Amino acid sequence: MEKVNIELKELPIISKIHNGITINIYPYISIENKLEIIKTYLDALFSDGSVTANYIMAEYSLILSVVNLCTNINIDHHDIITKIVFTGLWDEIKSDIKNYNDFRKELDEIIKIKRNDMSLSSNLNILILKISDFIDNISKLDLSENGIKQLTDSYKTLQDNVGELNKTLGNNNVVSKKRERSKKDVQ
Repeated sequence: MEKVNIELKELPIISKIHNGITINIYPYISIENKLEIIKTYLDALFSDGSVTANYIMAEYSLILSVVNLCTNINIDHHDIITKIVFTGLWDEIKSDIKNYNDFRKELDEIIKIKRNDMSLSSNLNILILKISDFIDNISKLDLSENGIKQLTDSYKTLQDNVGELNKTLGNNNVVSKKRERSKKDVQ
């Protein structure tokens, strides 16, 4: 297939008057700006603190980042976020940015991925701690009848924990069959 050269023009900056002031809005969030906005959002959302406060801070950081990177509005005032949101200016800005809705879908997908990664990491850490405790207890193994029963119960609990982890990972078919065979062997 023969390639052709095309000339693409940037979308023009959108100018609108708000309360007697001309506001310029870039009609597209660039890749560089997306990366910066996403990093700021995730840093706020997953910082230490309450989930509610983090979510509100992340949403406000999103608004401030978009306004800062895509408009000529000075965001240095302490109450600018309230004014932007409650005057309806934020809705106007969002609607003028052609790829804002696509960007928001991308951001929401990245949040899901980040949460899944954090959940998997947490589950693996718990499993490693339990295995470590199990190995530490081997040195203290009591080979009496009661000690062997406790060891068997601990083994079953560990198998159940691994099974729960596999369910979380969505990969429980092969492992659960092995676990069922192991349970039968122990009994």
